[in-house]
Amino acid sequence: MAVTFTDTLTSRGGISPTTFPPSELDKIRCGWNSRHTITEKSIESLAHEIASSPIGQITPGTVRKGEGGYAELAAGNRRLLAIRYINENLDLFQTLYPHITGPLAFKAFVIDCNQKELRKINLAENLDREGLSPIDKAYTVRSLQAEGWEDQEIAGSLRCSVGYLSVLRGFLSLPKEAQDSMHRAYVDGERGITGELGTALQGLPESEIKKTVAQVESGEVKPSDAVRQVKAAKRERGVKVSMSLKEAKDLLRKYDKYNVCFDLLCLLDGEPTKMPDDTPMTFEQWAQLYDLEEDQRENGHQKGEGK
Repeated sequence: MAVTFTDTLTSRGGISPTTFPPSELDKIRCGWNSRHTITEKSIESLAHEIASSPIGQITPGTVRKGEGGYAELAAGNRRLLAIRYINENLDLFQTLYPHITGPLAFKAFVIDCNQKELRKINLAENLDREGLSPIDKAYTVRSLQAEGWEDQEIAGSLRCSVGYLSVLRGFLSLPKEAQDSMHRAYVDGERGITGELGTALQGLPESEIKKTVAQVESGEVKPSDAVRQVKAAKRERGVKVSMSLKEAKDLLRKYDKYNVCFDLLCLLDGEPTKMPDDTPMTFEQWAQLYDLEEDQRENGHQKGEGK
């Protein structure tokens, strides 16, 4: 039996949320989702958040009418999974939260939209609520590109620069262990590799990547230290590796005794400084000389990914 839609107009001229009773939750189809991985820990945490509230689910999800009268979920996948989790463990939740008198329903707005609009709604919801990990975004880029989206449109929906899309695509070249580590670090706050380290690890043998991931997750090595170690190892192999601002500063300090350490403050303020041979040099020239990473050049500071 298909879902019965009960949306009604409110006095404000909008559409009130449809209430899907517990018996119809399995008839809501979870389609495309920009969230690559939803952890059990995340669902359990949200379930307790919903259950602890006297009014239950506060923010409705969003669905559209699918074929045959079924509901296709546009946004609210975690909320739906959390409510299903509560209902599956109802005795436990009723013990913890006595105000729960029975299985919970799912609230959602019913909309009429095309597939592309559905994708954009899902992206906006996930970015506004818990956020998407770099791995979520990387798989989203691949998925939307396969559907024919232009880079400019993908970047706009992900709220990042077009240039950052290539960084995201690079994460998909990493082994699953590294991808999972980055995702858990972002979503669950566990020890794991950062986006900077994930970029540095690309191109290394899989065994070396896994070793570095294990060292970071065990706390043996900090992600920032691992980045420097990985870059140093690549340079020893003759691989040209771009230099971070910190590495460049350290290099300048190293050669200070030869009086070639430039006045960084002047450079960052846009004032030219001089090489030992009195040749004027701007910050941009200095950055190019030391192959400073492109996304770290603006104002001499490291830019974020725009999340």
